[in-house]
Amino acid sequence: MALQVAYRPSSLDEYFGNAAAIETIKTIFKKPKEDIPHSYLITGSSGCGKTTLAYIIKDMLGCKKAGFKEYDAASERGIDAIRRVRQEAKLMPLDGDVMVMFFDEVHGVTGPAQESMLKLLEHPKPHVYLILATTEPEKLKETIIRRCTQIKVAPLNRLDTIDLLEQISQAENKEVSRKVLAKIFNISDGKPGQAVKLLDQVIDMTSEDKALEAIEAITYNETMVKELCILMMKDLHPNNKWKQMQVLLRNFNGDPEQARRGILGWFSSMLLKDSWKPSYANVMAIFTDSFFTTGKPGLVLACYYACIENQSNKE
Repeated sequence: MALQVAYRPSSLDEYFGNAAAIETIKTIFKKPKEDIPHSYLITGSSGCGKTTLAYIIKDMLGCKKAGFKEYDAASERGIDAIRRVRQEAKLMPLDGDVMVMFFDEVHGVTGPAQESMLKLLEHPKPHVYLILATTEPEKLKETIIRRCTQIKVAPLNRLDTIDLLEQISQAENKEVSRKVLAKIFNISDGKPGQAVKLLDQVIDMTSEDKALEAIEAITYNETMVKELCILMMKDLHPNNKWKQMQVLLRNFNGDPEQARRGILGWFSSMLLKDSWKPSYANVMAIFTDSFFTTGKPGLVLACYYACIENQSNKE
């Protein structure tokens, strides 16, 4: 099991860092159930644990799996989408008596849709709780911010990040040098999820130099894969999309097969979200064949098809 899965916090006591935010939540949940707020706004930079904290709050509210609704505001951003959400909020969950609606990157919701969302925040059903998460709270209407209990999270500092990584290494009976751990902190910029993911990929390396080189290579490849995936998802004219893709691919010097697997993983994750689109499956179908023999030309061709063919069949 991947370390970021095995050691992902499932309770406030396991959550690392952000003591003020954790204490705020603990104080809230000491109140009688009828006094617990129905709306939460979790803010902070990307990768600081906002989604993890949302899942923990969901569990503390007693929400079962069938009662948890997750929305990607990058896709579910228009007024029609929010109206559908409001209709869903009228229903009782299939399991349990609590429904939690989680809006990730909620700043992507349009202005009119935010106005519609206010209806949910102003008059929530007794069984409905809303959790909003965003890296850009300044893009939200002030009326939305005021109606939510605000929770701010921040990246871990150097000492806390290295302490977290050392605890995991010790739990795995592995010894990782402080130089490697410091490198992981510098690359991850205090983002615990990314730091643990990097640790997972070098924890079994006995050579410090090779571990440091691997971290550099992994980081470069993951950044490039993310840029490729984001571009594939953009609603652009096929020719314009391919022109932008050409620039990325000219600068790509990583492992094409590793990139292919990364693209598959990205779109697999997107396909499993409530805001999934058929186009995500179309992209995955293009990248199912290995690039071991075709190398970078195979990656270029697959990206071309993803830009041109998939866009022309867009729903």
